[in-house]
Amino acid sequence: KKLVEYFTKFYCDTTATELIVPTNKTYKLFKEKYHFEKNIHIIPTGIEVERFYEENIDKKEVNNLRKTLKIQKKDFIILFVGRLAEEKNVEFLIESQKVLSEKYNNIKLVIVGDGPDKEKYEEYSKKLGLTKNIIFTGKAAWGDMPYYYHISNIFATASKTETQGLTIIEAMASNVTPVCMRDEAFQSMVTEELNGLFFETQKEYQNHILNLYKNPEMLKKFNKQARIQAEHYSSKNYAERVLEVYNRAIKEKQAENRFGLISKIAKNIKERMK
Repeated sequence: KKLVEYFTKFYCDTTATELIVPTNKTYKLFKEKYHFEKNIHIIPTGIEVERFYEENIDKKEVNNLRKTLKIQKKDFIILFVGRLAEEKNVEFLIESQKVLSEKYNNIKLVIVGDGPDKEKYEEYSKKLGLTKNIIFTGKAAWGDMPYYYHISNIFATASKTETQGLTIIEAMASNVTPVCMRDEAFQSMVTEELNGLFFETQKEYQNHILNLYKNPEMLKKFNKQARIQAEHYSSKNYAERVLEVYNRAIKEKQAENRFGLISKIAKNIKERMK
């Protein structure tokens, strides 16, 4: 961590005239911890949201994935996508699944991803008797990811270590409501009770899931708003905003060069007048 901090501060202090960060959480890190004095611009990273849009999805591939994972029409799917490691707080979702499955056996958790703790989480799920209610898919191909979102009803994450959380944008672009740990990284993207929900405890998380499960019309409204919000995070919007920062940096550099040239000329004049 110290090495990362050193190099980050070194490059920013010596080479950057402008700094781009994805969230207010990262902004505070540079301002309050690293004491970065130059301009900082908050521009959320953009993605190709269009490839997750429902109208661009091959329905046959979605149905094939459902069959492969043995998901029934009656099943209510909670999706997690990410690295399977301690910092992602996956155990939180697994433990909560125990309660949810006992109430409604058709509520299932699909965990997409790989990592150092994958086997540990699989063993923990077995220990809790959740082998039929938690599906571990392993690592998924980049091109197949949209299909996983489109077999899901809700996207969930309990992570507190994200700088932005691109999977949240992918879910929203797929018309899937995000239910997230209350964290600054997500609060710039998710508006509570408009296009998603936040939680801090397992009980709160479980209540959110059960409420959405029992109220399909509410979930439908959230899904619609999630798609609308996701459009703000397109690659095009990101590029346009970044271009503005580059133009600003160029203008400031040109002004600096002009000032330097004027100073140099003035210095030469003084030398000649001696």
